[in-house]
Amino acid sequence: MKELQKSLGWQYWQKTNFSPAGLGSLPEVRISPAKRFKIDSACEPISLPAPEAEEGEANLWEVMGKRRSERRFSGEEISSLRTVGKLLWTAQGTTSYRGGIPLRTAPSAGALYPVETYVLALRVEGLRTGIYHLNARDFCLEKHRDLDDKNDLGAAAMGQRFVGRAPLVFVFTAVFRRNMHKYGHRGLRYILLDAGHICQNLMLGATALGLKSCPVAAFFDESMNELMGVDGEEEAVLYLMPVG
Repeated sequence: MKELQKSLGWQYWQKTNFSPAGLGSLPEVRISPAKRFKIDSACEPISLPAPEAEEGEANLWEVMGKRRSERRFSGEEISSLRTVGKLLWTAQGTTSYRGGIPLRTAPSAGALYPVETYVLALRVEGLRTGIYHLNARDFCLEKHRDLDDKNDLGAAAMGQRFVGRAPLVFVFTAVFRRNMHKYGHRGLRYILLDAGHICQNLMLGATALGLKSCPVAAFFDESMNELMGVDGEEEAVLYLMPVG
């Protein structure tokens, strides 16, 4: 038990506990909010087709039974932007509105949605190689930055070269302030749960489309943040998902 108590994860978990005597053992922290959506108005948006069921796609129960983490990819390109759009919709698509607030396919604490989604297009028909950001409000892609060497991606993923061999890699980041201005110290718990909801949705969507996927949480934080062009403080990489 003493070894466990030395871990930062265990200490954080204990110090952000809620109890009937009080919501938490840590003093309240005041954090200013972040914008609800991350949008780059300087980019020309790339529209994504609306998701529609197509003949031959599996039902939910088949998908649940077939979902597995797969690390071997055939090398074939993703055949259409429609496929990318469907995958993005399972992760961050808007399904309805409540009180003017858009609600998405995956749940989020307080409907704050602090997780941002990026697409690393390595071999996608109709999409130039590069890193794209999902504008979730308008459901379109914005060109975020170039991706010069896919081997940099595998190296940043602690040498997991299969990540760079996938034709398509989703990268999820956290905009911490968007959640933690409301939930303070405990907010990190909810951010991580949000990322898990999103990634499971995406894996099920990939399985339904006959694609393989694998969630990856092992990476060099500074290298991955630098590759993605985020500062690691206001916004940082949480999770990767190669798909092919």
